[in-house]
Amino acid sequence: MAAANERRVRQEQPMDGRRRGEPNDPRQLEPPVGAIAPPPSPGSRLPLVGPLTLSAVLSGCAVLAGTWVVFAPHLLQYASEKPVATWNQTLTGFIIAGTSLIRYFRPRHLPALSGIAAAAGLWLLASPVLLGHLDRPVSAPALYTDVGAGLLVALVSSGSAMRTLRDGRRRRGVATTARH
Repeated sequence: MAAANERRVRQEQPMDGRRRGEPNDPRQLEPPVGAIAPPPSPGSRLPLVGPLTLSAVLSGCAVLAGTWVVFAPHLLQYASEKPVATWNQTLTGFIIAGTSLIRYFRPRHLPALSGIAAAAGLWLLASPVLLGHLDRPVSAPALYTDVGAGLLVALVSSGSAMRTLRDGRRRRGVATTARH
């Protein structure tokens, strides 16, 4: 009788030598060298860089535009004659570059950051009028930087946010087109 029980227990035990109910040995869970890792489980930490998506490309364009806005007053040499425009561009450029850089590395997360960057782009577009730079003699490079970068950032950032929201709906299985 004891031999029959022992055989039944052996058959119920896993083949890797563990006893039933014992926790898994972490070394046994590691994939072999060169194997493709399985996707992360829900709730686990995601890798820093994901696949290159359209949202990431658009956010990368906004990073470059924001960086240009920060350095343009110094490179185009109008920083000393337009201090208000310089501070406006510097602060707005840092906001654009910072929020877009986060979105570049995490394109599937935080689409609201692209909304913030798009709003900053719209601010750049409107700032020459709202800050009164058009009343005074304005250097053309400052105006072109505000208008050009503002328009570019507003378009690519809003496109990045919309693409992320659309892709999120697809992953959740929600229809993206209206049905009549």
